[in-house]
Amino acid sequence: MNSLFINKRRSSQSGYFLALGAIVVAALFILVGLAADSAQLYRARLRLQRAYDAGAIAGSKVSGTVNVDRGPFIAEQVTRINLEAMGYDPGDFQVNAFWADGADKSIMHVDGNVSLPLWFMRIVPSMTSHESVETSARAASKRSVVVLVLDVTGSMNELAGGVRKLDALKTAAKNFINLFEPGYDYMAIVKFSELADIPPGADMTSNFSHFGSIVDTLSAGGFTNTQLGLWLAEHTMKNALIARPDLTAAHKAIVLVTDGAPTHSCNSLVEIDPALDPHNRPYDCQLFTVPKHRDNYDRALLQADAVRASSGVAIYTIGIGALRGRRLPDGSGYATDLERDDAYQDYRDEVSLKSNFLRRIANVAPPNNTEPVHYFRSGILNNAQYNPALVPPGHPAPARGLYLATSRADELNALFQTIGSSLKGRLIR
Repeated sequence: MNSLFINKRRSSQSGYFLALGAIVVAALFILVGLAADSAQLYRARLRLQRAYDAGAIAGSKVSGTVNVDRGPFIAEQVTRINLEAMGYDPGDFQVNAFWADGADKSIMHVDGNVSLPLWFMRIVPSMTSHESVETSARAASKRSVVVLVLDVTGSMNELAGGVRKLDALKTAAKNFINLFEPGYDYMAIVKFSELADIPPGADMTSNFSHFGSIVDTLSAGGFTNTQLGLWLAEHTMKNALIARPDLTAAHKAIVLVTDGAPTHSCNSLVEIDPALDPHNRPYDCQLFTVPKHRDNYDRALLQADAVRASSGVAIYTIGIGALRGRRLPDGSGYATDLERDDAYQDYRDEVSLKSNFLRRIANVAPPNNTEPVHYFRSGILNNAQYNPALVPPGHPAPARGLYLATSRADELNALFQTIGSSLKGRLIR
């Protein structure tokens, strides 16, 4: 009798555990399914946002041009092309685009929804197999005021990646100029070696369609005075803003391209009446000609600070060249003892000379530091972290630019295009 009772109890317990196990398995199945669908939705939202962002940026780029009324059409088409490339059927998504700021037509808005198939919901009865995801993006295109500051020192005649650097610079600069709209955007060109000049016909203007032919006339020779190139760029930008106060709201940028370290600077640098100079230059520079001297670097950094503080200009820097030195035994980079102690060179960077120097000019932090680096009259000679106390009272945080570098001259065009895209269309949230 007891044996029968025990067997029944065991049988009952076995049934209970089987039922419990079935419930646990079902719960796990549901959780795994929901997790899979949630992960799929998250990934899809990111991809969809990129598609709508691309459409908004593309549409915004015609703001201020004769094609401004085609902006919404361009935005819709680019968004659709990206969605179809991602594998979505045209019947599964909707795209709407319009100028969000009415008659100004400078802010492109794109929105819509996409029906996404779900793995788990598809196999559960009475539940929808698709989720409708709504997405939107906005991009603004403003008038751009740009000063190209081009290194035409003797080393630009050298090859980098099998291509003469000056030839590659000319091609990239001309393609960059073509990204902007004559009659709407403004542009000037500064060339520099140990001195700096604005080539004839290349002063600040909105009629820059002839700038390509001016770039073709550039020749290389001399030493490197980065400070003076930046000074003349600031002088040009400042005069343009005085003459046209409405340009204050534009995207203001200086694009500095150089292939090496500053070898020269100015012991004193003052603005003068160009009529007093035999070469019609608006400055008097007492040259300091000691190569590799820290003053050459620091004066350039101080000049970059002055540019940002006075005009609110973002400085973009492009470095051409490769770090020269002894290969480290662990293969982590090139570094002589001098370069390891060089505050202006991150010895981990193999694709650019003086990378810390060019990052600081652009107000961009080193890769291991997420804060921008501000250098105002102090903290210049070290790698100190961002310190708000370095920003003078009354000054806003200076604009951040972009630092790009390559050891190959034939990659210059891609770097210029990256900067051009950044200036011509910006996402706003």
